Amino acid sequence: MKQKLLDLIKKHEGFRGQPYFDSVGKLTVGYGRNITDIGFSDEEIKLLNLDFGRSLTVDPLLEEEAEFLLKNDIKIAEAESIKLISNFNNLNEARQAVIVNMMFNLGFCRLSKFKKTLSYIYKEEFEKASVEMLDSKWSKQVKSRAIELSKMMRTGEFLC
Repeated sequence: MKQKLLDLIKKHEGFRGQPYFDSVGKLTVGYGRNITDIGFSDEEIKLLNLDFGRSLTVDPLLEEEAEFLLKNDIKIAEAESIKLISNFNNLNEARQAVIVNMMFNLGFCRLSKFKKTLSYIYKEEFEKASVEMLDSKWSKQVKSRAIELSKMMRTGEFLC
């Protein structure tokens, strides 16, 4: 697990131990775990003692537990990113982090609709890709996250 990617998503998502509804009405917990669409795996249920009736509203997630869930989510987002972008493994770490971050935030179906952005990434026209990222409904919803990810796509560098 790449620590810079983990830290980036943690910064963008923030931590909340108790379930809450995100900006699009999805029940969420921890560092952006979408309970509505993803839920928990059997392994996660056991680790979190949810199989013994633990209520996250009464007994909130610890940050360590949320990080465990986030690492699982990042693995899935990376695998989906590789499926979506054929040259993903040829991109540098910062640009890969941008794509995985967006995949984590949007999911495969929504990110796959960024046709121009994805086309520019494939052609390694990163300046144009970064502009297209900002020309989206997603950018208006996530504001500073989109600006930071766009700069990272353009420069190929993590921002401090």
